[in-house]
Formats: sequence, structure tokens, C-alpha cells
Amino acid sequence: MPTIEPAIGSRFSHARLLDAQHPERGKAEAFVAEVYQARFSARITEFMPHLLCFYQHEQLAAVVGLRCAARETLFCETYLGGAAESVIAEQVRAPVSRRQIVEMGNFAANDAGTGRRLILSLIPLLNEAGSRFVMFVATRQLRNAFARLGLQPISLGAADAQRLGAAAGQWGRYYDEQPQVMVGDLTRAPSWATAPSALDACAKAASTIRSNNPLLQSRLCVESR
Repeated sequence: MPTIEPAIGSRFSHARLLDAQHPERGKAEAFVAEVYQARFSARITEFMPHLLCFYQHEQLAAVVGLRCAARETLFCETYLGGAAESVIAEQVRAPVSRRQIVEMGNFAANDAGTGRRLILSLIPLLNEAGSRFVMFVATRQLRNAFARLGLQPISLGAADAQRLGAAAGQWGRYYDEQPQVMVGDLTRAPSWATAPSALDACAKAASTIRSNNPLLQSRLCVESR
């Protein structure tokens, strides 16, 4: 998998998109598990199909997982009680295809500032790759990170731990943070978040990895808007 150049001002030296077979996958999963254990006393054992890893030189600094709605059921749909595309369509009052939706999860960073830099790098990458909607579960801290960046994803409701049944026990204090199911429309992101002039390196990275890996387009559910 090609290495991704960082967004300007991100302070990441590079990033890599790891599938389940990538030799660095185990290290990335361990990083996510350690962050959730330290922050919430949670035991994370399941991970997104693709992990986008951001590095400061060769030191792993942040990870976010990505899942394509067209390929499988989203974790967020456990809380929604319905199909993601139907719930989003009600909000935007327009038809929505599952191929337009990518789920974000396994969000882990060394600190809050690094987490915000992850978001800054992720938005233009997904935008350039062709995704329109990003769905995720956000704790208060993550919602605050989006707010500080001037981003306004829509809340679709509370992420109720009871929906997970017995599996809720492994999440430790996570649900004390009042997580919400959120959706962001990348076409409504502030111009600074998607403009090539502002984050040119990340936008170019998306084009580069798409051209070098034809399978990436189907993996990230690229569809014309």
C-alpha cells in the first residue's frame, strides 16, 4: 500500500492505509487498544477493515478506522435501529446511497491536539476520494474536537450501550462520556477543510493512492456525487 503524504500543517510525516493483511496491522490494533484501555478501561478486540495510520516519522501518533457501508453493516447501525442511508436521507431530504457512506471508528490519538490534526488530515482525504457522508460515534471529547475546528456534524441520537447486550461490559467507562451517533456531510465542510490550496498534500495523496491501487476506489465506496 503506498505511503500517503501528510496534510499541510498536520505535523504528521506520513500516513499508511492498512488492510487486515498488512504486516503493520498488529501494531496499529495494539495502539488503538492501548488508547481505549488507558482512557476508558475498555477492552477493544474488534477493528475496522481498514486502519488509516498517521506517523510522526516512524512513530505511530494516531489511528482512525474506516468501513464502507456498501460492503457490510456499520457498527453505528447497531444504535440507529435502521439503515444508515435511510436515516441520513431523512436528515438531508434527498436520496442517499450506501456507497456514499464511510464509517469512522477506532479513533485513537496520543493527545487531543493530535486528534484534531487527525481530523484535519482525514477530511480532505475522504473528500478527494469521493466519499460524501462520514458516520461515527463521538464522545464528548471528540465532539468538542470537531467543534473547535468549526465542524458541525449532525447528531442522530444517543449511542445506547444496551443495544450491545453483554458486549457493553467490555467498553469500560466509554458510555460515561455520553457518546452520540454523528454524521457529517463532506460537501458542507468549511472551504478551508477541503480546498486543495489549504491542504494540498492530502488531496494529492488521495489521487496518488487511487491511481496506484485500483482496488482502493471500491474499498472506499467512491461514487460520483
